[in-house]
Formats: sequence, C-alpha cells, structure tokens
Amino acid sequence: MTETPPETPRRGDRWLRRALIASLAGNLLVVGLVAGVILREGPPHRSPPGDPSFPYIHALTEAQRDEMRDALRADWRADREARQRDGADEEGDRTRRGPLRDYDRAIEALRADPFDRDALAAILADQNSRAETWRARGQTVLLRYVEGMSPEARADYAARLAEDVEERRARFERFRERHRD
Repeated sequence: MTETPPETPRRGDRWLRRALIASLAGNLLVVGLVAGVILREGPPHRSPPGDPSFPYIHALTEAQRDEMRDALRADWRADREARQRDGADEEGDRTRRGPLRDYDRAIEALRADPFDRDALAAILADQNSRAETWRARGQTVLLRYVEGMSPEARADYAARLAEDVEERRARFERFRERHRD
C-alpha cells in the first residue's frame, strides 16, 4: 500500500492559525480580567498597556482586594441562573463549562474545511461580549465598594492610585524614549 504523507499546513495557514490563537488568548485574558484578577491573589505588577482597570485594582490594599473579591463572588453567585446558562453549550452539554468551551468551538471552526470566517467571528464576538459583561460587573462592584469607603479611606485609595498612575506614566515614557525613530 502507498501511504499518503500527512498534509502540512501552508505557510500562510500557519501564520493565520498563530494569529487566531494569539487573538483567542487575548480574549481569554480579557474574560479573566476582573474575575481572574480579583479572584486571585491580586493583580500582576505589570498590566497590559491600555487596560484601564488594573490601576484601580492595584491601588487597593490586599485587605481591600480580598473584600472586593468576596463582593464579586457574591455578585457572581447572585446571578447563578445566567452563569449556569452561560456554562452550558447549545446542546445542553455541561461537561465543557465556561469560557474555555468557546475555544473548543474555535478549534472546530479552525479545523473546518472550508474555513467559515463568519463562524469564527461569531465565536470571537461571543467572547468579547462576555468579557465586557464581566468588566461591567467588576466596575459595578468597585463603585459600590468605593461608595462605602470613609472619606479617609477614599483619600488613601486616591493617593495609591495617583502613585500607580505616575509609575505607569514613567514606564510609558521610558518605553517611548527607547522606541523613538
């Protein structure tokens, strides 16, 4: 028998696949922005450029981040029905939950022949929509939290935020200086 060698992706296909995977990874980062940052041990020391929420989270004390995390969890639990609906795929299969199921759908779309650009675009739009929903929920929790702060605690928070923003501004200026034409 004659064996057919496995088909290797064309160079352009590999580039496109890598670009789409990078895009999907970026979307996962956004989805996990509020949930991941607040629910973990605190934000990373360096935030992605252009992300407006990290300085607000970073300026909170560790105890305040813990309180915010608890508040976000409570908000998340209060919306259990929507979360459960979001966790099941279209066929009601609950074995693949949460935002990672979109990656399963994306992998299927990427493997489809012929490639359906609109199907992948819809998956990316779904991920972006959920990320925006989480961001809005996080902002609501933050606003409620700040509203409950004493004037002194709010002033301390503002001072830490100002310090963080100045550090970011200085890093940005150093970056610009290194990359001037």
